[in-house]
Amino acid sequence: MEPTHPEIENSLLKKALWLTPEFAFRKIEVFDRVLFEKMKEFAFEESWQPNQSINISDVVGTTDLSYEGKTWMELLRSGGRMPENLSLAETNPDYYHGVKKKAPKMSYIKTDGKLYIEKDGHHRSCIAKFLFYFAIRTHLHGVELREYQIAKDIYRRYSGIRDLLIEKGLAHIRISPDRKILGTDETVEGIKQIFDVGLLVINDRSSEVVRLDSNSSLLFLEIVHRLGRLNKYWIGGRLGRVLRR
Repeated sequence: MEPTHPEIENSLLKKALWLTPEFAFRKIEVFDRVLFEKMKEFAFEESWQPNQSINISDVVGTTDLSYEGKTWMELLRSGGRMPENLSLAETNPDYYHGVKKKAPKMSYIKTDGKLYIEKDGHHRSCIAKFLFYFAIRTHLHGVELREYQIAKDIYRRYSGIRDLLIEKGLAHIRISPDRKILGTDETVEGIKQIFDVGLLVINDRSSEVVRLDSNSSLLFLEIVHRLGRLNKYWIGGRLGRVLRR
């Protein structure tokens, strides 16, 4: 027999059913792990904080594929451990409103301004989204957070140059992300690493190698785009050399 949920008795669930928040019927987004692994190579800052505060409205999804296709309301109403968690939220609201580190932990990953539940805390995150909506609160404290700041401009230029090299029959010229660590800051609040993000262009025929920063990658993209109209032998300097042969 399937468990029944105490919809009438639980005040949070009653509020959610009668005064439905606009996010309630949004699909829980599933974190694109494949895309993330590509984008991570362009991260200029990575951080890990074991005891951080987050804006619960920024939580849009999860890394767990089993939640794909479900809405936040569906999770609130029929999550496997939701009755127990709703009961605990009623008897111990300070767990959500307090600033102490959450135990059991709640962990998130943040990229591109979006937060995803990483391992622990799916039911509690869902409760917090509804609870804070009605309490007119935003920040959930005491959670574990991993954050990645992506150099999107470099990534877009990398994609553009890569596609143009293929289009123009220059398969012997390869391009790849190149990250160099600039520093690590380790404190009681967590760990932060800063990187210099660039692009490495390698000509397999001539063995010529050039590293592009943000400015030179934009110039190189324009040069490759104009190849055919612009003779590569007219291009001077290191950008010209890596295109020859």
